[in-house]
Amino acid sequence: MKGKSVDRPIFLVGCGRSGTTVLYEVLCAHPDLAWFSNYTERWPRVPQLALLSHLRRLKRVRCSNSRFTPKPVEGYPIWNVCCERSPNAENAPLADTDVVEAEFQCFKRLIAGHLRYQRASRFVNKNTRNSRRIRYLRQMFPDALFIHVLRDPRATAGSLIRVSWWMDLPLWWADNQTPRQLVASGHSHAVLAANHWRVVVERLLADSQTLPPGRYLEVRYEEFMESPTDVLGEIVAFCGLPWSQELAEAVQDRPLISTNAKFHDQFSSTELAAMSSAFGPLLAKLGYPGVESNLADSQMASERPLTERI
Repeated sequence: MKGKSVDRPIFLVGCGRSGTTVLYEVLCAHPDLAWFSNYTERWPRVPQLALLSHLRRLKRVRCSNSRFTPKPVEGYPIWNVCCERSPNAENAPLADTDVVEAEFQCFKRLIAGHLRYQRASRFVNKNTRNSRRIRYLRQMFPDALFIHVLRDPRATAGSLIRVSWWMDLPLWWADNQTPRQLVASGHSHAVLAANHWRVVVERLLADSQTLPPGRYLEVRYEEFMESPTDVLGEIVAFCGLPWSQELAEAVQDRPLISTNAKFHDQFSSTELAAMSSAFGPLLAKLGYPGVESNLADSQMASERPLTERI
């Protein structure tokens, strides 16, 4: 099973609110890359609408706040066109054994259509579901590349809690229960978000071990905010793409400022301690500072990872 017409597709993965969207939007400025747009997302069976994506090369269009401006999106409806599963399974992790030939042919056809109408040689997509579907994607596209965006999990958890969709997000690791339901039954917002980060990243790291050398790259949100051009240079080299001045212009169009510091005022010391217990040793393993194992004392026993109690 090989997607000969789709050369080395690039998938951005990571926990939601880790900076995957901002990196995706900047990377989509590269003229060699095709991507799912808000137009093809709305009408997924009409790939010709990808022609509108060329308008984004005009600065006045790219910087416009109009809802009619073509822009990169995750493309859930497009994925759903090919991956027709029950509502309960729609959000589930998928592995290599879950690939169906009809799904693969559908994905290949849709991606090839975007490549054709955007006149691009490569395809890039960011979709948070794909963070738990690396082996599934690799089975369909053996030469696929994966870029994992990591961010301080305390900042990620704080950002998750602030967005409007968090309360009703079906948590795939909690039998699709939502934070709204779980908080109503006594769980902590902070610990739920911490558990979400941990489970997503653990799955990502485990699946990345199944990839051949040179197919997986970790990028830090903090480094991208501080030195975006350097990080973009590393990414295009990893992807085998030439440097593009459009990337530099995309960075200039939207000044990048880290919002990591917000979590310090958002969470109490008790909440931070409980979150640290949920993060476990993964936090220190990834090199994020400020986490001590002795924070998980007996007082926090009731806040042990939710996945151990559901």
